[in-house]
Amino acid sequence: MFSFCMLSMSSYVFSSEPNIIIEGKIISKYGNRYHPILKKYRIHHGIDLYQKTREIYSPVSGTVVSSGWERGYGNTVRIDVNDSDEIMFAHLAKLHVKADDVVEKNTIIGIVGRTGLTTGTHLHIEYRINGKRINPTEKIKINPPSNN
Repeated sequence: MFSFCMLSMSSYVFSSEPNIIIEGKIISKYGNRYHPILKKYRIHHGIDLYQKTREIYSPVSGTVVSSGWERGYGNTVRIDVNDSDEIMFAHLAKLHVKADDVVEKNTIIGIVGRTGLTTGTHLHIEYRINGKRINPTEKIKINPPSNN
């Protein structure tokens, strides 16, 4: 399957690999699952990652849409990737950016935490296209943690 990325009004790139890369280990996948706190099956609209580092670095350059508390998610950061795409990071212990900040790739945006509805420290990631949540692994490549 190919993904379609618009570079400008007149040039296009086709790619079978996501160009956003995040290091971590997936501990809960996108899709229907048993919610450990609510004790019922429901859709998990993102992926949960274990990360070796505490700091969360933005995998993209973009504008911070929001940074703050969201019900269920705890402390979150949402970054506008382009005119249609948005990436969200949730359950953060600490926020390092605020709404309307322009962040460059590899800017520290927060610290991994366990705020909101969570059973432990991890990073929750969601990806939206035109407001619709999709499986983040369609747009984000998850690399296993390095051994250093």
